[in-house]
Amino acid sequence: MNTDEEIIHHCDENWYDDIKIEYQEINVEQESWVIDYIWRAKDGDVDDGFAKNPGDIIMMDTILISFCPFCGKKLVDQKKNTW
Repeated sequence: MNTDEEIIHHCDENWYDDIKIEYQEINVEQESWVIDYIWRAKDGDVDDGFAKNPGDIIMMDTILISFCPFCGKKLVDQKKNTW
């Protein structure tokens, strides 16, 4: 695919600002739908010693998916343009 355009699944059931579902390159030969989660520090995380400043990234996870975990929709393979 190799495009600069982001392909994002916008789901009304996902009310989290730090979770994004997108189609992206996962290695030099393969693209897939993934769920990205970024945990950014809040004041309480700084107070508890998890981060130095609010907004610091504490943890990032990327998980390969075929279905949206929020609404259950099967996500289209953008390379093949099939289900």
